[in-house]
Amino acid sequence: MLVAIMVCVTLGSSGTGLVLMYSAHYNSQGENLAELVRQQTATWNAVARYDTAHDRTMADGGFEATLAQMRRAHSRLTGFGESGELIVARARGDSLEFLVPLRHAPGVQSVHLEGTHSEPMRRALRGEQGLTELLDYRGETVLAAYAPVEGLGVGMVAKLDLQEIRASFLSAALTVVGVTLVLILLGILVFLRVTGPVLRRMHRQRRFMRTLITNLPGVAYRCRLDPDWPMEFISDGILRLAGYPANEILNGNIMYGRDLIHPDDRERVFVAIQTALEEGRGFELRYRIYTKDRQLRWVWERGCGVDAAAGELRALEGFICDITPLKEAEDARERLTTELENRVAQRTEELQEANLLLEVSNSELEQFAYVASHDLRAPLRAIDNLSQWIAEDLGSDLDGEVAENLGLMRGRVQRMSAMLDSLLQYSRVGRKETSVETVDVAKLLRELIELNPPPDGISVEVGAGMPTLTTQGVPLRHVFTNLIANAIRHHDREQGCIRVEAQKRDTCWEFSVSDDGPGIPERFQERVFQLFQTLKARDSGGGTGMGLALVKKYVEAVGGELRLQSEGRGCCFIFSWPESEQTSAQPAV
Repeated sequence: MLVAIMVCVTLGSSGTGLVLMYSAHYNSQGENLAELVRQQTATWNAVARYDTAHDRTMADGGFEATLAQMRRAHSRLTGFGESGELIVARARGDSLEFLVPLRHAPGVQSVHLEGTHSEPMRRALRGEQGLTELLDYRGETVLAAYAPVEGLGVGMVAKLDLQEIRASFLSAALTVVGVTLVLILLGILVFLRVTGPVLRRMHRQRRFMRTLITNLPGVAYRCRLDPDWPMEFISDGILRLAGYPANEILNGNIMYGRDLIHPDDRERVFVAIQTALEEGRGFELRYRIYTKDRQLRWVWERGCGVDAAAGELRALEGFICDITPLKEAEDARERLTTELENRVAQRTEELQEANLLLEVSNSELEQFAYVASHDLRAPLRAIDNLSQWIAEDLGSDLDGEVAENLGLMRGRVQRMSAMLDSLLQYSRVGRKETSVETVDVAKLLRELIELNPPPDGISVEVGAGMPTLTTQGVPLRHVFTNLIANAIRHHDREQGCIRVEAQKRDTCWEFSVSDDGPGIPERFQERVFQLFQTLKARDSGGGTGMGLALVKKYVEAVGGELRLQSEGRGCCFIFSWPESEQTSAQPAV
């Protein structure tokens, strides 16, 4: 049946195509004849106007001269087909006089003007032009185009046998029909050759689907929309899941909704499915079922409604999978999570207690540092005073070596006092409460430079674009003070430049303090941030070794980072500082 339909459609399409092609061919031939007549009449008119204007010696005004030229041109006319003919005639009484020889009857000079085959020429002599189909003087059906040659008072007709028009088309049509028939035969053979494998493939696919559904780790089903879930189809996986053969459920002896779903879950499951169907979406559920031997299992189901032809819901289709091991694992995980949360809460409480003890210990440590610093200052001051008294008592008897030793002792006493101050300050960083304020960094740097002006030859430059921060002003002041003082102290030349710059980085600002001093070798770059470490001898002005350790602790206390860059000469300390602090540091207890 399908082959017959294909043949009919192909033949019908081919026939329609042939009709359209013939119509186009016929119209094309008519247009060619009409164009030939237009060209020839235009040429004859032009020649006639020229001869009339220039050949005044002839009594007929150049008509014969024009006619002679046209006859010569007509004798050379080619490319007009086997039956094509160009006729030029004029009316003489009740006859048509042919002015050029007829192609198929050269001996005929005239015909009757009112003859049927004279119709195109009569229209041309009346000044009309057009295209018509008729019998010519030979009795052959021709397609004729006609038009007047107004400059000579004659008519012109170009005609071609209809048989020749049809013959040229027929050869092409036969070729098309032959090719069409060959294609039809080939199409039938290909279709017959392809159909068998397709049908066999469809059969294999159906068998594959049956095997796939059978081997799926679950149950595929289709049931009517009813609380008892009467099944129209259910896969053999139900035997593995619940212990019931599929035919027991399909014949209605066992109802899935009534006999398998746990009584406490039935209403919840049915309501959830109804809600999903009313909202036009699929459903996904977890619930419990009883197996044939009354064991309890957890299942996961996913499905959707199936519309009938009229559009109303008539069935459910879905897939049911055993998730009992997964549910047991989830229950075990919940138990472990609860146990872990209890342990975390217990550990948190222990950490809070330890933190409280640590705060008390830190407070005691700070108090100890303060007392130690205060108690150590008394003997240091006594040693300093004693050295001064010795110098005063000796007076002019104080020789150079003794004076040098006394000066060295006083210098070390002063450095020891400074180290005690720095140590006490270091112990308070991050624990001493400081207020959050609005800090204009450019103004802060100007004040630091004015209070501690650099020595002659050393300049401190502040770059443009310094920000205004909402932060703890005291720690930031200490950071800049120590970094600038450190750069000045360790500079090894009389002329030098220290530059402070800032750059925005997300929610913080990155500041840099750079100098053109001797730099710090790579092997010492980690050491400089440690307590009591200095790269110069302490007696030669190397400082206490606490400055950069304090800077690092101040920066890290606000959540920033401090790093050092130095290659060859020059050194650059870069630290980040938050643009805005919401809370101050935790107060010391």
